[in-house]
Amino acid sequence: SRYGDGGHQLSRLVKVIGGSAEEKHLKSFRKFFATHHAPGAKRAIEQVLERLEGNIAWVKRDGKIIERFLE
Repeated sequence: SRYGDGGHQLSRLVKVIGGSAEEKHLKSFRKFFATHHAPGAKRAIEQVLERLEGNIAWVKRDGKIIERFLE
């Protein structure tokens, strides 16, 4: 309610979580925006969902290889 329908500021805030690669953040993000509509940040929300899904898939695919490389 603080940011109304979303807008520029909410879009910027939403994008902060996009760097995560954790399933719990994806689930929490989806759950929150399923009940808290922010039409002004719709595109930002879609982008973050896409980025989270990509990050999670990347870690699942390459996580062990990266871990071995860093060791």
